Amino acid sequence: MTVNEFIKRYFIEEIGSLVELHPFIAFTLISIGIEFLGKCLNSNKWDDRREKSGDIFNDAIKSYATLTKYSSIPLLYENLRCGLAHKFMVNGTLILGPEQNDLTSAIITIGCKEFYADFKQACLDAISNTNGLIKKNLSDQYDFEVDGYTGSTKVASVTTIE
Repeated sequence: MTVNEFIKRYFIEEIGSLVELHPFIAFTLISIGIEFLGKCLNSNKWDDRREKSGDIFNDAIKSYATLTKYSSIPLLYENLRCGLAHKFMVNGTLILGPEQNDLTSAIITIGCKEFYADFKQACLDAISNTNGLIKKNLSDQYDFEVDGYTGSTKVASVTTIE
């Protein structure tokens, strides 16, 4: 599976299917997906573990046209992505809502439908980028299979826990 196929299947199709019924889960995955899209901006960052996740996330926010409107939100990486990824809650005064954004009020609301639409367009922009990374085959390096399991996840998925 190439990066291009991965983005289409998991970020566009599967996260898209969550927006209506499970917006909170969608927010979490979109926030993590933005960092992935940041890595797609520069193939040199793809495997460099010295790169800071916050810098990569913020590069994506500043570089993809539909995400730039979120660059004015203070500490977006820390409050949204880190909050959701590490404790499954946002930090600060952010509010997550089901529909539209309100980025101009004192208390900022990010609407899931609008956030996903912006993320989806960033995904499409990443796919159309011709930096060569999108053609990278994830199976070659990450033991990634088309059924969606990787390395230890694949083993854990067949283990019965009682």
